[in-house]
Amino acid sequence: MSDLIESELDTIIGYGKKEKNKTLTREHAFVVLSLQYLCYQKANIDDVWDEIMDTNFTDSKSDGGIDFVYFDEDESEVVVGQNKYSDKITSGQARAEIRKALETLVNFQKTSTSRYAATLRQQLQDALDRLADESDGNIHLMFISLSNLTQSSVVSNLDDRSVSSIDVVNADDLENIILKTQSDQELVPAYTLDLDKAKNFLAYANEKEEGVIVNVQSDSLVRLYNVHGTKGLFNLNIRRYIRSKNVDDGIKKTLSKRRDEFWFLNNGLTIACRDYEVDGNRLKLTDFSIVNGAQTTTLIATHNDQDTPAFSVPTKVVMPALSSGKIDLMNFFNDIAEATNSQKPIQPRDLKANSPEMIRLQELLKKNRIFLEIKRGIKVPKKYNYHIKNDHLAQLLFSFVNQHPGTARSSKRSLFSVDKNYKAIYRVGYDRDKSKADFLVDLIQLNELFDQIAPIFRQRKVDITPEELIIFLNGKPVLFALFGVIYRLVNGDVEISDLLDEKSSFEDKFVYGAFIRHYKNDDIAERLTDLITELLGLLADAYLTELDRGNVTSVSNFFKTDKKYVNTIVNAFAKKYRISSKMDELVEQYGVLFKRE
Repeated sequence: MSDLIESELDTIIGYGKKEKNKTLTREHAFVVLSLQYLCYQKANIDDVWDEIMDTNFTDSKSDGGIDFVYFDEDESEVVVGQNKYSDKITSGQARAEIRKALETLVNFQKTSTSRYAATLRQQLQDALDRLADESDGNIHLMFISLSNLTQSSVVSNLDDRSVSSIDVVNADDLENIILKTQSDQELVPAYTLDLDKAKNFLAYANEKEEGVIVNVQSDSLVRLYNVHGTKGLFNLNIRRYIRSKNVDDGIKKTLSKRRDEFWFLNNGLTIACRDYEVDGNRLKLTDFSIVNGAQTTTLIATHNDQDTPAFSVPTKVVMPALSSGKIDLMNFFNDIAEATNSQKPIQPRDLKANSPEMIRLQELLKKNRIFLEIKRGIKVPKKYNYHIKNDHLAQLLFSFVNQHPGTARSSKRSLFSVDKNYKAIYRVGYDRDKSKADFLVDLIQLNELFDQIAPIFRQRKVDITPEELIIFLNGKPVLFALFGVIYRLVNGDVEISDLLDEKSSFEDKFVYGAFIRHYKNDDIAERLTDLITELLGLLADAYLTELDRGNVTSVSNFFKTDKKYVNTIVNAFAKKYRISSKMDELVEQYGVLFKRE
């Protein structure tokens, strides 16, 4: 057994007993450990305990071979895990466990779920329902154990059509991720790599940076990995531990059968460093990290056939042209890491990055010390108070103003790809109308306040039920849509009766103007917290009613469409607050946050 993993398990068990009055077996602690490091990538269990226990942990009787469920928002992917706290698991036993989990996923696709535990039904269904149409079926299965299993020895002969990928994680893999997450060594201090031959390089420089393209020998790269693989080599490229099966298979095929063509078939590596020197057929590096190419390096270093001749790996090395302190150096590294890792398929928001309205909006917000990110991979200057991405802002606007939280949550791409949606969000002349500009700034400030108080909900430092926590974790667009309803009501733009009138089209009635900036008291966070708590109670009641009637399968399913929002959620809101005393209380307590002047 790994001493590091055992020590981490002791920490988790001790924390649960002392801080949460909860006793965990080592098997259950191993599930928590896997989530903490493989999914959340947090070194402190206190940061993720509540969320793990409330929304991820499913290990129990009748769990269908699935010990945890995690939704990766960045990848729009459901991650399910099967854990075995044992170093004696065989490949055949691992395959049997994986088949059990695969069968469970197939049964959920068929809605044949009655045999499974309630916790699994709730959490897995909720995660599956969060997948948008374009990412439907994007499910990643992880098998984690302490046994010395390899990917190839386990996944062969498995029918994996119900998932997008399968990952086998052994003790060494898990230990490496723990070390990377905990490591405070940001860089490799020094190392010398072998090149293919002397004087075979291409150099380039400008006033700020300089660099060189060389051919690093693969055996030299393996030695570097063996010494520094967990000590700074990839620290600027840490992500959730998840392999890309298609890329892995392509690199492995090249390593096995076409090594002499590796230079032509692989994009190679990017190394950022404080300094470098090409000396004959040697490359001397100082204070460096591989910022792009961790997957390639790892596969080269861990490939089974290491006895074959070395081959060349194309490598770009970059450094700042002028000597700089540690902070400036790390900023330089971050710029390189972001730029070289942002070469992803073009998204609809990318196509709008250079549009006139987007550029004008960015300039408008800059004047209010808000940085609007309209291009991916751009580093946020420190001089701004707030930072928001244009796709996130689009979600807020489409929820608050246009009252379409289902589309905002489930089909974010359509906010840019569907012209009608994009026009309603961004082609409204914010730069030509002060009231619209003021409203936009205040909406961003409201979002910032929401994000600041979000941790107290995630960690259940407020009195909410497990269902209300799940609603909070899934329901930000719906909450902002209800904020938009309250904004309309307190300013007299609509009446409560309009919300119950199917012909009123209340969502089309919107008057822009400054609002939250007018409230000057220092209890603003407390007021918003109380409002969110009240709305969570209303949403939970409406959700449980729909669930009992068989109209929805999960919280995510409840929030998925705009029609459900208008017909069920807005209806429930209107029926509660049409009582004059309730409406008066709502306006008195929370109207001051949304009142225009």
